Amino acid sequence: TRGEIKDLINGFNAMVKRLKQSQIELAQFERETAWKEMAKQVAHEIKNPLTPMRLNVQQLIAAHKDKSPIFNSIFEKVTSSIITQIEILKNIASEFSNFARMPKLSISKLDAVSVIKETLNLFIEEKREIIFDAKKSEIFINADQDHLKRTIVNLIRNSIQADSTIITVTIDADSGYCSLRIKDNGKGISQENIDKVFDENFTTKTKGMGIGLSLAKRFIDNIGGNISVESTSDAGTTFLLTIPLAE
Repeated sequence: TRGEIKDLINGFNAMVKRLKQSQIELAQFERETAWKEMAKQVAHEIKNPLTPMRLNVQQLIAAHKDKSPIFNSIFEKVTSSIITQIEILKNIASEFSNFARMPKLSISKLDAVSVIKETLNLFIEEKREIIFDAKKSEIFINADQDHLKRTIVNLIRNSIQADSTIITVTIDADSGYCSLRIKDNGKGISQENIDKVFDENFTTKTKGMGIGLSLAKRFIDNIGGNISVESTSDAGTTFLLTIPLAE
């Protein structure tokens, strides 16, 4: 082929070659972006259980050093809590290594009151007052227990990092929904940031990754619920979680 047709064919072939290279580069970029996002999520989810595990071990060491008369009781509670957190870490590691994804939701009917009590025990050594006010002795919802615990841990940690000294966790049930409020007396959220707190990668912390609240929102959305900032000021912040009751 000669002349203009040859130039047209050569130009077309060059364009196809450039397009193919662009597709390869785009695919590579998408893979790298996906892996970076996955790495951030895994790092965040691993860090969640590590903090309460450290606090539990410190509590155990202090009780042993002081020769506490209730050491055996503390030992049983702390070791049980640590085993639970290790199981969570194992699940994250297994899912990541098997298919490079965060654990799937394992939805079951569970008592939210019991799960929250167990989760708040992880913060027993924190130097602030954490109050749990359950309006009913049992409130059943359909949720993933590990994800629910991680969501509560995230919110409590946020309150602690907001320099709060009192954190009140209230749970009630009415009109087919469970209402869970986490209220603190910390420094609050600035007005310009209220609409951004659930956005991925948004953080005001120097060492934060900006995915804790976005993961919490994703989980609550997946079980048909809702999470929002009910109120915030320089007197503190209240997060409200509404989750459908189990039938």
